[in-house]
Amino acid sequence: MSDERPPLSPTEKIRDQLREALAAVNGLELEHSFGKLLDALHEAAVNGVQLTEAHNQIIGLIRRRVETTWPETVFGYRGELEAPPDDEV
Repeated sequence: MSDERPPLSPTEKIRDQLREALAAVNGLELEHSFGKLLDALHEAAVNGVQLTEAHNQIIGLIRRRVETTWPETVFGYRGELEAPPDDEV
């Protein structure tokens, strides 16, 4: 009896990558999580896969977890950084 599974569809592969990204961010492995998230988004783009509501929910969970844990990092990426004080310019 073979334990081989059929190859995952692009949609299933993206879902798995997003779940790995969520697990990484929940384990506070931010860099690994972002890497997995980018892998999943790249996979979607390359294969022309539309992200489903389930994909978007997982992305939202990752984003909320990162915003809660590292708000200054996320806000910086959004361009919401405050101007430095005049004496630091």
